[in-house]
Amino acid sequence: MKIEPLSGYILIEPAVGKDKTDSGIIIVPGKEQENTGRGIVIAVGDAKSVVKKGASVLFTKYGTAEIVDGDKEYVIARLEDILAIIKN
Repeated sequence: MKIEPLSGYILIEPAVGKDKTDSGIIIVPGKEQENTGRGIVIAVGDAKSVVKKGASVLFTKYGTAEIVDGDKEYVIARLEDILAIIKN
């Protein structure tokens, strides 16, 4: 399925949380799959947007729509739901 967001919306592939910390502490089972609020922009509905395809972003977890396409999960968020662009 090809998903093309409308103007003002962004399609994000969310990052999945870890099941263990870097030091080896196991995180509560079930919490590792929870949406972290980070992800990679897959598509942008408005070409004039500051957020570009491929950008790593932080977004609010509330008010977004989750979409499942086979084994892939995506989030559609409004431009206002993007809190920051992560730059390396």
